[in-house]
Amino acid sequence: MRANQRIKLAIFFCLFISAVQSQSKKPPVFVMTLQGGIMEGQTDKTVPQFQLLGGIKKNAWVLSLGAGMDYYSSKRSVPVYVDFKNMFGKKMNAFFLYGAAGYNFSWLRNNQKVNNWWQTILSHNQKGGLFYEAGMGYKVSLKNKMGFGLSAGYSYKEQSETIKYLPYCEICVPPQPEPKPEIYKYQFQRISIKLYYWF
Repeated sequence: MRANQRIKLAIFFCLFISAVQSQSKKPPVFVMTLQGGIMEGQTDKTVPQFQLLGGIKKNAWVLSLGAGMDYYSSKRSVPVYVDFKNMFGKKMNAFFLYGAAGYNFSWLRNNQKVNNWWQTILSHNQKGGLFYEAGMGYKVSLKNKMGFGLSAGYSYKEQSETIKYLPYCEICVPPQPEPKPEIYKYQFQRISIKLYYWF
């Protein structure tokens, strides 16, 4: 199944559950979520991630807008996304499914950019790309909307770099043509383990 098909399926699933939950007349409440954790996969070391979300909760359904920052494979980025969560059961403590989709903004430090020391860089452009994540967790609810949770899921994001170099010899006769741009495209897949704090 292709990535866009998986995203469409996840959105359809979220809308279906939302329609079921909307049968109740209980008013929605505003909730904030602080998320932090680690990511494993496609890299030789564990890397951190941090996310902050704000949204509304209606019955067992939470819809939020979120943004975060992570360092994956030494490439810093800022994902901005829509997040869906659905709690199972009517008890204070419950399992939940979650799904998120949005855009991953590339925000590389100078030491994270591709740099070939033997060539002089004319220009360096970086781009983000698709971001999505899905998984399952468990929430322990406290008083006054507060709660803690733990989740595990699959995360995917895209980034790219386009680099233009100066010719090897600028004083040659006839002049050398400008080298073709080098394009580096990254598709990062990882396991995401996160801790949650709802307030």
